[in-house]
Amino acid sequence: MALLFALVLWVVMHGAIMIAGHQHPNYLDPNVVIGGVMSYLFFAVPLALVVRTLLPKKKSD
Repeated sequence: MALLFALVLWVVMHGAIMIAGHQHPNYLDPNVVIGGVMSYLFFAVPLALVVRTLLPKKKSD
């Protein structure tokens, strides 16, 4: 669920960047879209899995 939430926030963040200023990559360029997806898959997902593994497990009472 957290990874899906992170993906939605990533899209919202880049939408806000496009609205706020003109110094951003062309988000309609396929190379930019593919690079963003690749960075999400190969950086954000493994990082989230490592953090989830390292965090202590909650014990349910």
